[in-house]
Amino acid sequence: MPESIVKIKKKAFKAGEIIFNQGELGSEMYVVEKGLVEVIMTVEPQKKVTLGEIGPNNFFGEMALFGDNRRTATARAVENTRVVVINSQIMKNQLSKLPKWFVSMFKTLIERLRETDRQLMNTMQDPEEDQE
Repeated sequence: MPESIVKIKKKAFKAGEIIFNQGELGSEMYVVEKGLVEVIMTVEPQKKVTLGEIGPNNFFGEMALFGDNRRTATARAVENTRVVVINSQIMKNQLSKLPKWFVSMFKTLIERLRETDRQLMNTMQDPEEDQE
């Protein structure tokens, strides 16, 4: 029986355009086809930390598809950028093809990354506490 066909959606963002903001609810991740995306975490109202830049054939926003779907960072197009959008249905469809142990490991890695983000945010907000 043939698999149901899922139409892959693409989006384009102009340089400087926000793709999503930290704290927003999300249900999609993105794969960069062309361009460059900066991922930024706000740790205090006036303090931002650049977590990285994402270029072609790399992805971002994946954490929103697992567990808590609040965005842990802001993503902004550094230059004109085109992305492939992977929604939760596409992700579930692909994960269903993998062994259960692999899916479990993947979800655990995402949760550990989320916890690392929380710890980074707490450390950046209270740097004096670590020095005592």
